[in-house]
Amino acid sequence: MPLVEVRRAIYAYTPADGDELAMREGDVLYILNNDDADWLQAKRKVLNIDDPEEQGLVPANHTELIKPITRAKGLYDYEPTLAEETTLNVDEEVDIVEDDDPDWYMAKTKGGYGFVPKAYVEIPASEPPAATISHFNVMLGKKKKAQKITLGVSNPTLIVDSNEDTVPPKRFAIGDISKCVVKKSVLTVEIGGYQPTTFDFNCTSNGEAERISDSINAARRGMFIGDRPLDVPQAKEAPASMPVQTMTIAQEHARVLYDFASDDSEELTVAEGD
Repeated sequence: MPLVEVRRAIYAYTPADGDELAMREGDVLYILNNDDADWLQAKRKVLNIDDPEEQGLVPANHTELIKPITRAKGLYDYEPTLAEETTLNVDEEVDIVEDDDPDWYMAKTKGGYGFVPKAYVEIPASEPPAATISHFNVMLGKKKKAQKITLGVSNPTLIVDSNEDTVPPKRFAIGDISKCVVKKSVLTVEIGGYQPTTFDFNCTSNGEAERISDSINAARRGMFIGDRPLDVPQAKEAPASMPVQTMTIAQEHARVLYDFASDDSEELTVAEGD
């Protein structure tokens, strides 16, 4: 059965009832039913194979809709064979919402939200998939003076956004990150390059700090964690034989003005007029 929506938790939530679902900031939620405007029936996206599949009611005002990262076109018709897949028609224009699985896109089609095989859709060459950014809400600074910020992680860039209209986000190259470690619920990131600095991000839990650290370190390796993998240039083969270059030595002619007797084996004895 297709999903109704795909949303992200913008606040943590602790259940007050047995049919509710606990949320952490940044959790991706697959919405199964949204008949109630205030409470959504949701299933948390499983990140690790050993994580349990959990679902329940979540407050709608604690979530936000995840925006598409690009558009695609259906190459073939597809009928779902498993839950959470959706229908696809040939030539249908679809929205790609997630691109972190090697074989499947999370997409929005005419049939609803759900997984479709990557081999069944085509992303136009003129519109390559945008680099997906994983967003995390963290606190920056000491607890009493901590500032709530949004941390954006993608393969090329780490973004530190204060969410203030008058302050532009700070952007750092992922390749300039020299250290990314977790101690309890604090994530420390050291950055070199042209803007050397160190950030201490206070996270909601040790698990959340580990999750952000995994995302950053995966981006540093160019792997999938909410992003497309980096294109690794192929090494060029050396030519079978290198061309031989011939050096030409320039020559000049001169006339000797005075006699000279050599004093060393490297010198030449000459006479006037030579």
